[in-house]
Amino acid sequence: SGTVRSQAEKSFTHLFEMEKRLEQLQLAITDHESDSFEKDLEEYTRLIEEYERKGGYTYKSELGAMLTHMGFDEEAQNKEISKLSGGERTRLALSCLLLSNPDVLMLDEPTNHMDIKSKEILKQALKAYDGTLIVVSHDRDFLDGLVDKMYEFRDGRVREHIGGVQEFLEKRKLESLRELERRFGKEIHRDAQDDKKAEVQDNRKEEAREAFERKRNESKEIRKIRHRIDFLEEEIGKVEKKMKEIEKILSNPSSSDDIMELTREYLENKRDLDHKTSEWESLMEKLDS
Repeated sequence: SGTVRSQAEKSFTHLFEMEKRLEQLQLAITDHESDSFEKDLEEYTRLIEEYERKGGYTYKSELGAMLTHMGFDEEAQNKEISKLSGGERTRLALSCLLLSNPDVLMLDEPTNHMDIKSKEILKQALKAYDGTLIVVSHDRDFLDGLVDKMYEFRDGRVREHIGGVQEFLEKRKLESLRELERRFGKEIHRDAQDDKKAEVQDNRKEEAREAFERKRNESKEIRKIRHRIDFLEEEIGKVEKKMKEIEKILSNPSSSDDIMELTREYLENKRDLDHKTSEWESLMEKLDS
């Protein structure tokens, strides 16, 4: 039960719990005379950093963007789950999976019950996914341009093929993945000469695979670093702006201003700025190397 958006929001339950705790702590640290003031302030500062690290300031926009990207406009996001079609339910389930940001995503025939539009929407979303994607599918159009490595399971062996589905089919002189299944489903054995030839080819491809993996992992790491740097630069700008606003008030306070509260807020922002700046510098050095 529930709507499309409420279901997707469950992917961020941990952040909602952190927000509730932060609200409790914000109220607690307004009492500077409390015996637990120092402890509450320390927990509040730690929790703020963890909240930011886990995407607390960006998850709402990420959620909306993901649902929109998966074909759910604002009206569709308020649609009851019970009224969704089979393809829409699949897209919603995959949206929730992607929002949880897993390191590895395994999909078994994900395009079943999907129309052409839904397949294309899913394909584009998976292209933007940074983790490791493993797909079991016979859908050539869906796999084309999505995967960069193929595994063929046949005759009790697993063969790895570097490259996309189109390259794989061209090498096999096939029109479709279903044709591969039909052609080799009738062959029970291969002769010893073919086995030896395949073994030599596999050894060569293993060397190519290792080189390919090194390059791919390096590119993936660089993308992650650049994404984090962009985020930190934006956040640093926000913190600096906030600090300047507080400095302006402190330089000419009015009778209604809570100087202690403003000072505490300024110091928290200063610690936050130092933390982000240090991480930014570290990432820049890593990127240069």
